[in-house]
Amino acid sequence: MAVLGGLIPVTPPAGPSIAGLSILACLALLRDLGVVRFWMPENRRQVRQTVLRLRPLVGDIMFGFEMGTGARTYVPAAAPYLIILVVVVFGNGVVPGLAAGAAFGLCRGLVVADRSLHRNRAGWDEALERSQRLLPLIGLATAAPLAVLLTAGL
Repeated sequence: MAVLGGLIPVTPPAGPSIAGLSILACLALLRDLGVVRFWMPENRRQVRQTVLRLRPLVGDIMFGFEMGTGARTYVPAAAPYLIILVVVVFGNGVVPGLAAGAAFGLCRGLVVADRSLHRNRAGWDEALERSQRLLPLIGLATAAPLAVLLTAGL
């Protein structure tokens, strides 16, 4: 993502790009709400649950490695894909792509750390299950400020 964003030599006109991105953001929101369905490129293999049952530190590190490297990951939300488009279209140079990738990795890492430090992991898992429908919307809401910063050229 960082390299591709840095290789595009000319930034497209802001008006049509922002309009197109807005349409894609609306489609992403509709997809995350379940109103429309369409395929997103992803590796449909999840990290095995047995990894999480290993000793706390070993399982968490293994989970983070498999998830972070993309070896086994499932991204049910459209927000990361939207950010990739924003970085490629509006990111001038390598830094925006590296920043977006670092933010994505940090957020995923915080989830693993939160679960690791939680005393009642079963309760944590149940809370996650109850909020599955809301999480993609939170992802879009948190991705929006980054998209605005990138489109503004900051």
